[in-house]
Amino acid sequence: MESENPYNIEQKEITAFEEVFAAFLYYPFYFEDKLVNKRLKKIDSLRAKQRMTLVTAGEIEALIDKKRTEYHSDFPSFQLERLESAIHMVVRDWSSEGAEERKLTYSPVLHVLESFFHSIKKEDRFQIKVLVPGAGLARLAYEIAILNFWTQGNEFSFMMV
Repeated sequence: MESENPYNIEQKEITAFEEVFAAFLYYPFYFEDKLVNKRLKKIDSLRAKQRMTLVTAGEIEALIDKKRTEYHSDFPSFQLERLESAIHMVVRDWSSEGAEERKLTYSPVLHVLESFFHSIKKEDRFQIKVLVPGAGLARLAYEIAILNFWTQGNEFSFMMV
């Protein structure tokens, strides 16, 4: 008798990866749809004379409907929202635009580590192990490693990996 896998872990991991992959594929259409809807609201707020100079809302809605059928509107929006969050994290964690937010978020952790282990020379810190659970895109783990601590970042979400 074959041993059963009651948690079906492998299939769950495959499914999770497929969902993340699909979110990356569908995101351009989702984002475009979001932008168009935002612009439609702005168009609706214009006076009639101003609106006449623009493409009609009906033409824009027809374009949205066409795109929606192209990317299967039944795709779970929560996956796309998670991807949007991941893109925000890329900007926060790895761009110059996110430097201030990183400073506010990560500096207190780095300061505590340096204060707590101040008596240990930097070249000997590699013996101290630091685990970063929920590491996201690993920027905090990276910053801790720069301080010469042995660092491991763990992340559950395929979206972040």
